[in-house]
Amino acid sequence: VKGNNIFGCIFKKTSELKFKRNGFTVINGYGKFLLPGMIDIHIHGVNQYNLSMINEVSLRKLENYLLKHGITSFIPTFYSIPFKNLKKNLQFYRDYIYKYKNNTCIAGVNLEGPFLNKKQCGSHNKKYLKNFKDSNYINLIKEFRDIIRIITISPEIPFAIKYIKLFSNYGIKVMLGHTLADFQQSMRAFSAGASGVTHFYNKITPFHHRNVGLMGAVFLNENVFVELIADGLHTSKQALQIALKNIPLSKVIIVSDSIARPEGARLVRGFNGCKGYMDRYGNFIGGSSNLLGLLFYIVKKVGIKLEEAWNMVSTNPGVFIDEKQNFGVVKKGKKADLLIVSKKMKIEKVIKSGEVVCAE
Repeated sequence: VKGNNIFGCIFKKTSELKFKRNGFTVINGYGKFLLPGMIDIHIHGVNQYNLSMINEVSLRKLENYLLKHGITSFIPTFYSIPFKNLKKNLQFYRDYIYKYKNNTCIAGVNLEGPFLNKKQCGSHNKKYLKNFKDSNYINLIKEFRDIIRIITISPEIPFAIKYIKLFSNYGIKVMLGHTLADFQQSMRAFSAGASGVTHFYNKITPFHHRNVGLMGAVFLNENVFVELIADGLHTSKQALQIALKNIPLSKVIIVSDSIARPEGARLVRGFNGCKGYMDRYGNFIGGSSNLLGLLFYIVKKVGIKLEEAWNMVSTNPGVFIDEKQNFGVVKKGKKADLLIVSKKMKIEKVIKSGEVVCAE
């Protein structure tokens, strides 16, 4: 391959479709792109699969489904749920990850709660939201810090700053979200170790010219990563344009925030396969798009270059979760989670850990 960036990785032409060299199978991808696999760090479920209520057989099926859509790594994300359910989930995923250590797309788990502001709970059940006086949850996070990669916290909750420091010291990425934090509270949280914002715009402090809130803190802090549900539904085209003009593109992570199909919710369709679920009050409660659809939206509708957009679904999330050494790059010596993609951005082959797992 040639070139220094991910879109320079175009295979050289050969006369055969596939041949052997030094005992390895070489795939001819002439005229195609070799790209790092996509990483979804915020996903609750897909179709009938709820990642908070799943068994091993269904999880294997879901992994295969996501692989076919170019997702070579993902982080199952839990809403705020009862303590016993959360503990059961964490134990299930720890066992699963260690069992399939070299043969899984799961890169840990993401806790979207329970330390969230009840006034900004969104689709979270208020009765499962907690404050930091509940030591059971604190101890559980400590116990499972080996697999918890991300946690969302509202920094205005009493004692939040103390636990942002603690969880950050565990190596967990703390994101701010479901919050009414003002500018000062947000900046204190970033100083304490918070490094990102959960689904930017959605359920965070609105921007006001006399209190710029969390949004203003992000615009003035170029070290903060932000999630964007870039479907044109959860966040408008104009809002996406504003975010992408004011946040370094290397800090933007596109996420699906996809959920299992909920009963009674209305499916809203957008551009090129982008979809979201809306409740009876007209509020979006989760996504139903895959990352490739979201990527097309910000390229075709928002005007971001394709290479920059691809970084937002591969390199950037890999950097955020400290996995750039493994995920999100195409480089000798790195983990071979790769996609072979046509010039029209159709996924033709998916390679996981060096093995072709899906092919057209």
